[in-house]
Amino acid sequence: MIGILTLFGEMDLQPILKKPFSQMDIFFVQDNCNTSVQLMNQLDEHAKEADVVIIYANAVNMEAFPELVDTIRSAEKLMRIVLILNGRPEQYLRSVLNEYNERNIDLIFDDDGFEAEELLNYVKKGKLSHRDTK
Repeated sequence: MIGILTLFGEMDLQPILKKPFSQMDIFFVQDNCNTSVQLMNQLDEHAKEADVVIIYANAVNMEAFPELVDTIRSAEKLMRIVLILNGRPEQYLRSVLNEYNERNIDLIFDDDGFEAEELLNYVKKGKLSHRDTK
């Protein structure tokens, strides 16, 4: 089983994702977080149960996002982080996308909504492998 923590903010996607995720032995460790502080509290309590953190960009101050990633990685260095960004990839600077890639952050773009299947594919991978972090 794969455990997930989420920071979707006010746009809680857990009810929509619960059924397709449960069919793949993926479960939400806790209720959705509205703030990064709530996420950090949940991570402190459930780091061993959680394999993936999903963050919706609208729910976090993106200037503070690198610090949030560092905090997540200090709690569990192989935690997979999936970031849902607004818009399309071409709306972002290549350097920004490369930085996410270097930090082992999986990206999904919600230009016209996003496919739950795409998110499911990232989540099914579970924690990062040691190979992924090199």
